[in-house]
Amino acid sequence: MNINSPISSYQLIVKFRFEAAHRLAKDYAGKCANIHGHSFKGELAVTANQLDKMDMVIDYADLKVLTKSIANDLDHKLLLYENDKELIEFCRKFNLNILLFDANPTSEVIARFIYNRLKSQIYTISPTIEVDYVMIEETCSSRCMYSNPSKL
Repeated sequence: MNINSPISSYQLIVKFRFEAAHRLAKDYAGKCANIHGHSFKGELAVTANQLDKMDMVIDYADLKVLTKSIANDLDHKLLLYENDKELIEFCRKFNLNILLFDANPTSEVIARFIYNRLKSQIYTISPTIEVDYVMIEETCSSRCMYSNPSKL
């Protein structure tokens, strides 16, 4: 059996989590315009068509280092839209940890942000590995998946 057959495809999935607050300030009038927090759960899936010399796509430990790094960048931050000027000014005045986005920090935008960061980091480790998707669970009943655009 050839484990590196051209028709083979391997998918690895790792989970991660972080705590963060956000608010939707850009053209949004619902409850989420208020600052509120979530225990975000994330899932990263990567795929490859062949295994490396150790018969792995990538070491799970390496994937966990990457997801832990990104989770740490988001953990216990207030995620804000970059034009939420008064709140940003307030946060900076009191030295609060914020992370700015060029759009409302919805689960969709957060998933895309994580996907793009992981995609560039994984590519430097191995250009043969693709990030398949990043899933972000905002609540126990709501989640968003951002997928590899080339696979749509």
